[in-house]
Amino acid sequence: MGTRARRTGTGWTTILALAAALAALGCGSVTKVDPDGAPGDDGADDDDGDDDVSGDLDAALRDGAPEPDARPLPTAPPVTIGQSAVLVLGAPSFTDASGGLAANRFRWASGITADDDNLWIADIDNARVLRWSAPPAANQQAADLVVGQADFDSRVAGPTNARLTPIDMALVDGLADVTLAGDRLVVVDGQANRVLVWNQQPDSNGAPADMVLGQTTFNASTPGVNADQLNGPSGAWSDGEVLIVIDQVNNRALVWTSFPTANGQPADLVLGQSSFTSNAAPSPPTASSMNLPTDVIYDGERLYIVDSENNRIMGWNGIPTESNQPADFFVGQPDGVSNIPNAGAGSQNASAAGMHIPGAMTVAFGSLFVCDRVNFRVLVYSPRPSTTGEDADAVLGFATFDSSVEVGKGQNFTPRGLGVFGDRLYLADSNVAFGSSRVLIYQLANLP
Repeated sequence: MGTRARRTGTGWTTILALAAALAALGCGSVTKVDPDGAPGDDGADDDDGDDDVSGDLDAALRDGAPEPDARPLPTAPPVTIGQSAVLVLGAPSFTDASGGLAANRFRWASGITADDDNLWIADIDNARVLRWSAPPAANQQAADLVVGQADFDSRVAGPTNARLTPIDMALVDGLADVTLAGDRLVVVDGQANRVLVWNQQPDSNGAPADMVLGQTTFNASTPGVNADQLNGPSGAWSDGEVLIVIDQVNNRALVWTSFPTANGQPADLVLGQSSFTSNAAPSPPTASSMNLPTDVIYDGERLYIVDSENNRIMGWNGIPTESNQPADFFVGQPDGVSNIPNAGAGSQNASAAGMHIPGAMTVAFGSLFVCDRVNFRVLVYSPRPSTTGEDADAVLGFATFDSSVEVGKGQNFTPRGLGVFGDRLYLADSNVAFGSSRVLIYQLANLP
């Protein structure tokens, strides 16, 4: 979800050259890259099958791969504590959030992504993704394009190459996302255990997808646990080169070190598991394990994965190059083996230090925004965290970090998705118990 990080001019080829020089001095090691570009093809047999990732750096560390974000860091959070939204989508006012089926309504707003031109929002119980080709300027402004359905008034269940799958309410938390991968549109169809890819952002209603991952055909939806299978995927990130998909029910993240080109193409790396065929979720956790992860984003320097049931965000300094690579730092917990809500304080004791079942997140303007779902708030880290145990700097949904004072009527929410379009934050607020679904829009400030 969210906004893609910009790149600087420092190439990964320079980083590889530096790593090679350090290795020659005995300061480290470099994964071998074969002249023909085949990952790990050193002529030796792979005894451990698809978990051997030696040599996969040739795909992930190349010119044009993600590079560090050199933009200035913020001097203050881009939101103020308890800030109110300025506009609402999907509802005529801040006090009417009932869902529906139309170009200006949602039944379950979820994943959000944007580039300089378009805003995309997943409406998962209507089994569709809506597009706005300009920043909304009024409450309940209608979308101008829909994919996943033939038109704005249809709700036909897939899976097909042009039809998404309505959610099962028992699996509602986070099982839908949308992201942009260069010029591509990537939609996580969690209920059908698959990811759909459009090679270009669609420009007509109901345009069919070009590729499917997690399944070998567009009509299949069988869950599984292997390098080419998914079970309830929930989030995705890509820069157009690397693709990472959160495979929620399998308690893992799958990494394609170069963007897939064929239906059902297997992943190259797995995070959160020791092999492609395991899906364990140990408790207490380890520095590499996951329990129902929900979202992923790379900020050009660090990879963040939301590990929801362990009440933390796992952080890596760069995109991992080995399967099951442990995280380098943790947000929301004091270490890599703790998982009690709210940084050990328990479920009723929210603070700036912890979180309770976090969900979607995004990175923009040097800041990390996180849906802290069970605490019914959004946490903002500004600048984005880089070490274990950092506190949040601002919160939306409450007037204090300890959740003692709610914001005004119509401004509290159940957070499900986050994205930034221009200089505004978009927050999906959906609650099946209340029959509500809308997107709140916040004006950002203090931008670097």
